Amino acid sequence: MLTSQLPPGPLHVPTLTLLDSRTILVEWSRPSQVNGVLEFYSVFLSHGDGGAAAALVHNSSELLEEHTLRDLTPGTLYTVTLAACTGGGCTVSPPGRAQTEESTPENVPAPRVTPLSPNALNVSWTAPGTPNGVITSYGLWLDGALILNSSSSLGFFVVEGLSAWSQHVVRLQACTARGCGKGPMVEMRTLQAAPEGPILLELTNQSSRSLRARWTAPPRPNGNLSYTLYCMSEGGVGVLDGGAEAGSWLSVTDLQPHTNYIFWIRGCNTPGCVESLPLNVTTPPAAPDGLSPPTLVHRTRTSLNVSWSAPAHTNAPGPLRYSLQMRTSPQRPVIRLLENATATFSHHVAGLSPYTQYMFRVGASHTYGRALGPWAAMLTAEDSPGPVDSPAVSRLHPRGVTITWAPPSQPNGIIIHYTLHLSPAFSSSSGSKPSSVSSISSTLNSSSGRNPSRLPGTEGANLTSSPDLGSTSSLTPRGVSLISMSTVPTGSNDSSSAIQRTTPDFPQNPSSSSGPGIADDDQIEATGVSASGQGPASNPPHPTGPSTPSHSPVAGFFSTASDSRSSRLSVTVPGNATSYTFLDLPPYQTYSLQLPLKGSLHLTFTLTPPPRCSCPGVDQSGAMAHWSGPWVNVTTRPSRPAGLSPPRVKVLGPESLQVTWSPPLIPNGEIHGYEIRLPEARISHGGADASDLNVTITDVTPYTNYSITVLACSNGGGHVGGCTESLPTPATTFPTIPEGLEPLSVVAVSESFLAISWEPPSRPNGPNVRYKLLRRKTHQPLAIAAVPRVTAASPPPSEDLHRWLRVYSGTKLFYQDKGLSRFTSYHYQLVVDNDVGSSSGRIVTAVTMAGVPRHPPSVSARAVNHTAVRVTWTQPSLQDLQGEVESYFLTITSARSSQILAFPPEITSTVISDLWPSTTYLLSAQVSNGAHNTTKATVNVTTEDGEPDGISAPEVVPVNGSAVRVLWFPPLRPNGAVTGYYIYLNGRLHGSVDNSSGSYLLGDLLPFTVYNVQVEVCTVYACARSNITQTTTVEDLPAELATPHAHVINPRILVTRTQT
Repeated sequence: MLTSQLPPGPLHVPTLTLLDSRTILVEWSRPSQVNGVLEFYSVFLSHGDGGAAAALVHNSSELLEEHTLRDLTPGTLYTVTLAACTGGGCTVSPPGRAQTEESTPENVPAPRVTPLSPNALNVSWTAPGTPNGVITSYGLWLDGALILNSSSSLGFFVVEGLSAWSQHVVRLQACTARGCGKGPMVEMRTLQAAPEGPILLELTNQSSRSLRARWTAPPRPNGNLSYTLYCMSEGGVGVLDGGAEAGSWLSVTDLQPHTNYIFWIRGCNTPGCVESLPLNVTTPPAAPDGLSPPTLVHRTRTSLNVSWSAPAHTNAPGPLRYSLQMRTSPQRPVIRLLENATATFSHHVAGLSPYTQYMFRVGASHTYGRALGPWAAMLTAEDSPGPVDSPAVSRLHPRGVTITWAPPSQPNGIIIHYTLHLSPAFSSSSGSKPSSVSSISSTLNSSSGRNPSRLPGTEGANLTSSPDLGSTSSLTPRGVSLISMSTVPTGSNDSSSAIQRTTPDFPQNPSSSSGPGIADDDQIEATGVSASGQGPASNPPHPTGPSTPSHSPVAGFFSTASDSRSSRLSVTVPGNATSYTFLDLPPYQTYSLQLPLKGSLHLTFTLTPPPRCSCPGVDQSGAMAHWSGPWVNVTTRPSRPAGLSPPRVKVLGPESLQVTWSPPLIPNGEIHGYEIRLPEARISHGGADASDLNVTITDVTPYTNYSITVLACSNGGGHVGGCTESLPTPATTFPTIPEGLEPLSVVAVSESFLAISWEPPSRPNGPNVRYKLLRRKTHQPLAIAAVPRVTAASPPPSEDLHRWLRVYSGTKLFYQDKGLSRFTSYHYQLVVDNDVGSSSGRIVTAVTMAGVPRHPPSVSARAVNHTAVRVTWTQPSLQDLQGEVESYFLTITSARSSQILAFPPEITSTVISDLWPSTTYLLSAQVSNGAHNTTKATVNVTTEDGEPDGISAPEVVPVNGSAVRVLWFPPLRPNGAVTGYYIYLNGRLHGSVDNSSGSYLLGDLLPFTVYNVQVEVCTVYACARSNITQTTTVEDLPAELATPHAHVINPRILVTRTQT
């Protein structure tokens, strides 16, 4: 039995040895009375004589009797105490004191420099951040010269006698007994003062509108100067920024030629300014400027009076000479109207064209140059317009005619409106032949119905009717008319009158009747004709009756009237229009046009087919009109057929129809084809022969209602007329047996329950659809396996095996088949009936669910290596599983992870890799029969030992100049039992310890030497080595110092040589 421990006995004062200005070696001796087991030593350090709080700087259980204090502050007094501790307490030694050697100061701060005046700076400073001793003096450097070296405690100094706005570099110096240290440099300027001395200004002319100026800086600027250049003339004083630099040229622009200017320069800083003497300068003369454009005084149709004024600036002495120029456009040459006139400020220009724009400008010149003013545009007065070219027929619609014309080549003003005259044609004694005929084609959509819309260019048009101009020929049918046109310029007194007309008797427009196939929009081709001939003279309009309301400007003209005599109709349209359309004409007719070369345009057209006559030289296919000009026939484009009757349909069978139809009553062109619509299916028929208008259609759906129509299309003259669809004819195909049966859908619900559903047939093909569901058993493995072995050769047959049974009959689309055998295969077939017959669907196989397993499988496992194990299991019998194997499930569980693997029925063994070494795993096996899982069969297996992992670099603690201690932690994952630790020094094995230790003392080392240390950890399987840790042994006193060699040179010089 041992007595309890006490604190150690008294300790001696530790021995302090100064190694350098920043290092102290602390040494002590073991206490004379330990009073127990000495556990550790502690070293405490404080600044000064021990009054400050002591800090623990060393605490070690290695019981070494020395410690080196590093990174101390030079020139500082330190107090060191030692504590020795046992299990009963600690004993503290008396303090030992030592002062480190002084050094040069460090972290000398930058001085604070403040300008007091233009001639003085105030410099202040603080003590260095690291004095490294006692500061004996401070020095102040100014521009590289020491101006102060004082031991005074004052922290400021005033530097006087400096120049205004002078820059200086100030630096602080602090000194101890071992040397001096300097801080960073500070740049500072003195305050500014007013500039002193003259500024010399120099001016040089560049041109008549610019000059250059430069100046010198004052001898004593006393600060940052900014220069301003002043310019004075009769218009006032101008200011120009000269910047902060002197001696460079500055351009002064925008001056006025032949003008006196006064310039002076001013240089300023914050306290004051200084100016130069003023300089007078006169700019050279130049050409005049400030010419205004000429103005219009008076104008007529052929002349202009132009005036102008003198330029704003003559820019030179002497008289001015004027010139006047004219041009008709910027691309035309300039015409000189007046040259070198001195006292003239207006000019009359004659011989001009009416309502034409002319451009004028004035020039002014003298001895020193010439200037031209801007162009001014002027317009002569308006005059009557020139002749109008003959209009042309641009578009001929099924129900209208469009004429176009070009504005007069010489409008001589702004055209206000055009007047078009529609008048009856005169008969001719003999027919005329076409001459100078040119054809043009255009395409557009015509207006339709009884309410046609006004086409572009007809808004604002007025119609007036007038008496007939003469009698027509006996060969001219009713409704033949002529069109003429005249223009009215600006200033005309003619005005548009209201619509007043007396019309000839015309038949009703056939387009007003409605019915299938009547086209609303037709495309036609028009032919414009230019011919020579003299038209009839026009009589003044004479209203014959009140205006009649109409939807078209010429609708009343083509309506039925009691007056059989022809009338003259006038139309007024705006001056910006170049076309006009007469509407409400009958479609698909032939028209005759007559066009004179000059003057009025005459248009002749026929509204209804005229009666045929046997007259020489007359075209019997269309309208006739006798006129002195040429005639040409124009045929409108074909339109949609009309009067198409519904087709006749005969049902031939469940999948065929015969369609017969008749041609349209009004073809409106050449019928080029038919299309039979059901309506989704469309069959084309290209024959136009009336005897071949029938089609037999096959592949139609049985017992289906069809709505059958016929589409007839016309064309003619290379153009498409359109298509018309007839009214529908209903027809129903005959019924037949159902078709389009989809496969059954069977879902296993339980061991004895199957749910069957189906879709209706895609083609029932008849009425009263009914369903029958048939079933037969094909395989029952559990019943066979349950038979005893002695009678397995002849098992009793099931009464419904391979026999078809009807399990359902009705109209529903599903059936729930219950009371079936467990894990048994069945065949199902659907039969669909209607009033005609029945159809059978495809046979579908279904299996009821398996039962609950009775026994789990057996499983075994063994370790393959340190990262893999092999697992083997058995397949349960059919009776044990109550079904067949669908899949195996293997669960691998450890303290670190868990995973589940699935395998197909044919796999009964596997190797599981990527496991952790030296780890115990719990393996669980389950079998699934599709409906249920067996209970788990478990087994434990442990992987073999592997290579250690997670080895950290060792920690190395220097002990003295010849030894270090290596410390390490066990690996994070040993992956087995650790057999030992091996310490490597510079790549070579130095020693080893067992797995119970975590430290190792490396001895026999060299002082102040770098070593590489590694620790290797080993298991039975393999070894792993840590990263390298570099360490340096502690310094020691030099050894083996050689004897110096001395050589006498003279009585006062001795040379000594030593070897390291």
